[in-house]
Amino acid sequence: MTTTGDWNRILTDVPGGARLQVKVTPGAAKTKLIGPHGDCLKIAVAAPPEKGKANQELIRFLANVLNLPKRQMAVAAGETSHRKTIRIEGTGAETCRAAMQAKLDP
Repeated sequence: MTTTGDWNRILTDVPGGARLQVKVTPGAAKTKLIGPHGDCLKIAVAAPPEKGKANQELIRFLANVLNLPKRQMAVAAGETSHRKTIRIEGTGAETCRAAMQAKLDP
């Protein structure tokens, strides 16, 4: 079971938007939300970790989950790491959390 406390570490409000902590597993068969994993959200990405392909797929997927344009998201930290900070413009942490929880596999 995921607690609100977990999500409070994963997603935080920042001026103009939200900050999301993720742990990416590239090279998966399918891109999907795995769920909270400590202080980050684990996401499997169906793209290899080369030439920014996994980052591009991550941003595309998150934009789809959150129903936002890709231009409102960016990798703010961890460009070449499995652990990344995603900057989301124009929406708050609570809205993002609700959208992500709704998409998590039961």
